Amino acid sequence: VKATGGKIHNIIAASSGVANVYMKIYNTASPTVGTTIPAYTIAIPTTGLNIFDPFGMTFSTAISYAITGAYADTDTTAPTAGITVQVEYV
Repeated sequence: VKATGGKIHNIIAASSGVANVYMKIYNTASPTVGTTIPAYTIAIPTTGLNIFDPFGMTFSTAISYAITGAYADTDTTAPTAGITVQVEYV
């Protein structure tokens, strides 16, 4: 998302699958999914998601994310359906 620090103010996400998927947000530019510990893990239900934070989620180094099939920080399961994500940041 961003190679330097910043803030996420809004996340809009949707999944076309039949099960929740999980957005792992990292405070690094190049995470290794399943090894790098995410700063945040957010469940994306099949009904969609809209998170708005007027103060922003702060990241000091960089902002990146991955989508996995399970909640655990070590999970590397690829989602089985299409995912749409919009991230608004500064």
